[in-house]
Amino acid sequence: MQLTTLLFVLLLLSSLAYYFGRKRAVSVSGGEVKDLH
Repeated sequence: MQLTTLLFVLLLLSSLAYYFGRKRAVSVSGGEVKDLH
């Protein structure tokens, strides 16, 4: 595997993990935010 391919895969995985983590955090903390305001 080439270095550029490895970097691309790592970037893709990190972006997906960030997206799903952020989406889950928003869905979970959505009720908490509404309760605070």
